[in-house]
Amino acid sequence: MLHSEENDDSLPSQSVKNPPKKSLKKNYKGFQLLRAYPDVQWKVQELLDLQEEGQGSGLMWWTSPSLNSSTDLLVPPDLLQDVRAHLKSNKIEFDVILYDLQKAISYENPKLSKKQRIELEQLRGHPMTWRRYHRYADILRYLEYLQHSNSEIVELVPLGRSSEGLPLVAVKVSLPSNETQAKELGGKSQKRWRLKSYMKPAVWLDGGAHAREWVAPAVATWMLHALVEGEKGLGPDYELLKMADFYILPVLNPDGYEHSHTHDRLWMKTRSRFTDRSDDYYVGWFPWNWGSTECVGVDTDRNWDYRWGEMDSSNDPCADNYAGPHPFSEPETRAVSEFLAEHRGQIKVYLSFHAYSQTWLTPSTEALASYGDDGIMLEMGKLATAALADMYGSKYKVGTAAELRQPASGMSHDWAKSRAGIKFSYHVDLRDSIGRHGFLLPGSQIVPTARETWQAVKAIVDNLTPG
Repeated sequence: MLHSEENDDSLPSQSVKNPPKKSLKKNYKGFQLLRAYPDVQWKVQELLDLQEEGQGSGLMWWTSPSLNSSTDLLVPPDLLQDVRAHLKSNKIEFDVILYDLQKAISYENPKLSKKQRIELEQLRGHPMTWRRYHRYADILRYLEYLQHSNSEIVELVPLGRSSEGLPLVAVKVSLPSNETQAKELGGKSQKRWRLKSYMKPAVWLDGGAHAREWVAPAVATWMLHALVEGEKGLGPDYELLKMADFYILPVLNPDGYEHSHTHDRLWMKTRSRFTDRSDDYYVGWFPWNWGSTECVGVDTDRNWDYRWGEMDSSNDPCADNYAGPHPFSEPETRAVSEFLAEHRGQIKVYLSFHAYSQTWLTPSTEALASYGDDGIMLEMGKLATAALADMYGSKYKVGTAAELRQPASGMSHDWAKSRAGIKFSYHVDLRDSIGRHGFLLPGSQIVPTARETWQAVKAIVDNLTPG
């Protein structure tokens, strides 16, 4: 059953006979986030070797070792001394970004009281604030609110269900096909002559593929708010809707997203369980799996059928970047891929929002090279990030995963370009970059992050057709 955040951390009974139950949430007390600065390739290789040797040890790599950027590594208390010594012995400079991760988690998401929720719902009709991160039930409630209050332009599109049975719901936002209605809603410049086969281009946006990247669903829902309701009561952006239809899936991985709220803030994968794995006995005897009763979930951004299982992905079910037993093993990735394939030819833009590092990843070919039409792909990416930077000055790097960090395979934007034929396909890592937040971006940064990214989306749409 879905819960709202008002049910979070309910206070235990104060009865003497019933002592407080131990929290179900994973505690990260004493975990430190180190930021390393490998300035030559052999130091990058040292970090890659440490990454491989440390599998299952509790080390968590928040960003991949790369010569082009710093590397963020979360270290458990019992390994701090060894990891620090290893970095120093290899002359790899580093800073401590977070001294106690659990404290940072406790400050990340301000609470919303039951009274505040009731007041919000009475005032606005929904509990969304975009000053904090909301549970999946609140997000679904907001989608239903949008449909009920803006039924002429909003349609909910059920894509299926997650492994644990949660609904996967995308939102279609488009002007009515009926021309009389469209004019009443603000359509002014209907073309006098138009091909009968003309199909308005569509834009696909998704967030929440990785559960712990809370800012991505928040940005996706804010974009729905801007598109349908309009910021500061401006109303829907009909000019933009005359140029393109939008399909927005705020949370691609709802099971994992919920788990990151209720059990483990840093949970990344889905919550699928594969009981029919023939290699369970073999896998269970790997040293790093000793003591694990079961390994749950798949990395949704390594599960797509494009160079599946080759690079920066694991065949170990306990690894964060486990690619799954086969491509599209997850109902979530399978549902989205089928929808994109069904709308082949109409969807011209694919944007998958993630966090963090402020990078705008372009797709790569089978040979890990840039595409033949890379000139326009790269140009559009740079145009989008220039529009984004124009608002608050946020700087984004543009390029392929191989160019900006490490080569990776099974990623959704690569599949969208190569298999679904979506011309402009990008993987976008949102804020922050050189700050001290990592995945724990404060709720106060949701709106500025969404505003600047929406500026980039509008710039892309504005340049889909010449003229």
